[in-house]
Amino acid sequence: MTDVNTSYHPADNIVMSNHPFYEKQLKEFDVAKITKEIQNLKLTKSVTAPKVDVTPYLNKRKMRAIHIGMGASGIAAAILQQWYMPDVELQCYEKNPIHGGTWYENTYPGCENDVPSHLYSFTFEPNPDWNSAYSGWKEIWEYFDKVARKYDTLRFCKFNAAVTKCVWAEDEGKWHVTVYEKGVGEYVDTCDVLINGMGVLNQPKWPTDHPGWGTYKGHSMHTARWDHSYDLKGKNVAIIGTGASAVQTIPSIQPVVGHLTVFQRSPVWISVRKYSGNYTEEEKRMFREDPAYQEAMRAKMWWEFEERYKMLEKGSPEQIAMFKAMQERYEKMIPDPELRKILTPDYPFGCRRITPHDKYLTAVQAENCTVVTGDDFVGGFYEDGIITRAGKKMPFDCIIYATGFYANFVPPFDIIGRIGNMRDVWADIAQGYETIAVHGFPNYFTTLGPNGPLAHNSILPSVEKTIGYIVQAIRYMQDNNLKCVDPKKDVQERFNAFAQNYLKKMVWSGGCGGWYKDGQGRVTAMWPGSGLDYYNHMERPNWEHYEKTPMSF
Repeated sequence: MTDVNTSYHPADNIVMSNHPFYEKQLKEFDVAKITKEIQNLKLTKSVTAPKVDVTPYLNKRKMRAIHIGMGASGIAAAILQQWYMPDVELQCYEKNPIHGGTWYENTYPGCENDVPSHLYSFTFEPNPDWNSAYSGWKEIWEYFDKVARKYDTLRFCKFNAAVTKCVWAEDEGKWHVTVYEKGVGEYVDTCDVLINGMGVLNQPKWPTDHPGWGTYKGHSMHTARWDHSYDLKGKNVAIIGTGASAVQTIPSIQPVVGHLTVFQRSPVWISVRKYSGNYTEEEKRMFREDPAYQEAMRAKMWWEFEERYKMLEKGSPEQIAMFKAMQERYEKMIPDPELRKILTPDYPFGCRRITPHDKYLTAVQAENCTVVTGDDFVGGFYEDGIITRAGKKMPFDCIIYATGFYANFVPPFDIIGRIGNMRDVWADIAQGYETIAVHGFPNYFTTLGPNGPLAHNSILPSVEKTIGYIVQAIRYMQDNNLKCVDPKKDVQERFNAFAQNYLKKMVWSGGCGGWYKDGQGRVTAMWPGSGLDYYNHMERPNWEHYEKTPMSF
């Protein structure tokens, strides 16, 4: 792709610190003033609202949508269907036996959110009863369960039903979706609109390419498939990886195991939490009785995270200051110079996922914990344990794989559109149109596609905005009697050229590994702009960017 116009949208012009909200409110938590700002800016308000007169919609063209997954996106879609699309039949398919998505699948010790609890909720359904500043998986799942049942969303979903193939039928203007449902077997469903709400981090990655894989006879498990029946007490345990799940797991199991060996491919920056501890019953009462107070606190948190965006730009004063502060923190917290050298990254802060934790750096310095890297990292496996790159055999009672997920955005099943199989189309690089659609795959939308807002702020408001965009797209097709909409090829190319050019200046393209980048070092997971910029883009579709095919009679 050459000579592509990279002038796409004005993300470069957004300077968060110049926003009046920051200048007037951020440092002084004045509830009345902040609440007024919220009402003016409407930035913490969702595009959704439960009080909707659905009468004008009842005589519109009937359509059918299939949503893959019943995590946060599926729950939001089912709620918006009731509020905005009573004439659109919605069917969700969930491969798991129950809803909750990532918070059903990830239950390892210490599993918790890395976003403050009050930020991690739907804007239309705040939770005044969060127990702690950063909630664990169980409490988060219970929140989603409460919301799902309150809005009667589970009736839209079939569980233990895995989508295995999706094929676009051009003549019909419909997707044919193959489903394998436990106890039923395989069948094909059809829909006008296909919504992929599977998320990104849901296919556990195992080190299957290492020599000797499958020969180990001891106990093993992936953090995303935790075996709660296995007792780690007193065991000689290895954990492979130092990503987000390892950072949370290690402090939880280190006091229990006999010895813990941490196999570190590369070090990670452990950030400081601004909020910590548990909420008192009095604080919860305040949140319940004064929703404006809770909303104002949530807005303050949101803007604090948004302000962090400046720190993610290479060479910015904020990035330089943070890098220096983190180096000083590691020097203070890790007295042993050799261990400090092993644990201290040399890449910019934020290049990999920002991981806040209070106890990780303490846990890896405990007497019963050893961190190994370099030639001592995993080279292969044998029946009793791990063989290092240097050839040393290390026996273990249990190996924990904190090896992350396949995050190349390619679905684990065939999606065949106008231009072929998405697996082939994305063989070189996963690219879509503004993270929400893909040229050549009509009426296909995704809530977290390539170059989405995965490290900008709380993901739930972004999911709401994205589902709201899809609702508008369906409404547009109904109002204009369209068979399908498909993002234009040249527009998609311009977006991706702009994105890759823009992201070169961000720390995500720095000298670190991780799933933000593809195998060629291109940043495919991050939105090219701030969280606010993403919100603005999802406010409404730009129909000049789509090819539109009318219904034929």
